[in-house]
Amino acid sequence: MYNKLPDDSWFDDLNPFIRVWLYENWLKDLEEKERFTYNYSLFVGSFSNPAMAEKLRETEKTTYKTDDEQFDKLFENIKKLNRREDLEKKPRKRRLKALTNG
Repeated sequence: MYNKLPDDSWFDDLNPFIRVWLYENWLKDLEEKERFTYNYSLFVGSFSNPAMAEKLRETEKTTYKTDDEQFDKLFENIKKLNRREDLEKKPRKRRLKALTNG
């Protein structure tokens, strides 16, 4: 399997579910390798510039600070967007044409 070229007929005969499974596993492996490379570069960089490494680690955190006014404004905007989506999702009523013979 690992010594096959992308245009090999083995891929054409492969079950589509297995193909998707292999693809998702390949993507997950790439993500893990990228994450390892990023963390390793932070580790190595922390020896020469610890402040910058700490700053980069802080940017990874997903917590946000906001005051009540900003939160209320954001909440109102989200409610407006939800209302728009609800209006767009409502099915349109169809008019039925009367069937006439003749």
